[in-house]
Order: sequence, then C-alpha cells, then structure tokens
Amino acid sequence: MEGDIDEANRAFHVEGTGEDAEAFAATASDLLAARTEGILFPRLGNGKGQTGEACRYCEHIEACVQGDSAMKMRLERMAERCAREAREDKKMSPFERHLARLWQVDQADSP
Repeated sequence: MEGDIDEANRAFHVEGTGEDAEAFAATASDLLAARTEGILFPRLGNGKGQTGEACRYCEHIEACVQGDSAMKMRLERMAERCAREAREDKKMSPFERHLARLWQVDQADSP
C-alpha cells in the first residue's frame, strides 16, 4: 500500500483455508485495485437498510452523504444496476465494475 497509510496498518496477516479464505483474498484484491485506481465510494449501509457501524465513529461524517436519503437511494439504484450489468457481462466503466463488486460485498450473492 502507498505511503499515506501508516506503517502499522500497511499489512495484516490472515490465516484461513477453503471458500472463506478465497472470498477474503478476492475481496481484498478488489478493494486494493479500486483504491489504486482512485475509486472510492461510501458504504452507506450494512445491506439490511441500516446505517453502517463505522459511520457512527467516522471523522468525515459532516462531509458525508450519509444523511442524504436521495443520494443514498441514487447510489443504491446505481449499485443494483451495476450488479445486474456485471451478471449480464455488459461493458462497464472501472467505477461501475468496482461498485458492482464492492457495494454489497458483505452479501453472499454479490457479483
């Protein structure tokens, strides 16, 4: 990871085997690829219609769209469209591709 992350947080060792380990490795790889490409988007929920736990402690809450329900709805609709288009193998921008993969990464049926 680049120099904007302090040394103590640049590496994290995880042990595991099987399907869960493979899913973790794929997701971590996708997150790093999105970050490298400068693609960052807010995770505004936990996939169950609730505010994410991290939002309660985020230092950027005042600049976030968390409280903007219209923006949340637009992002959710875009993420759903991107996920559908990913399943259909449609051509997508890098942002759309990462959004499709990572928006609902905590849900078992994410693309």
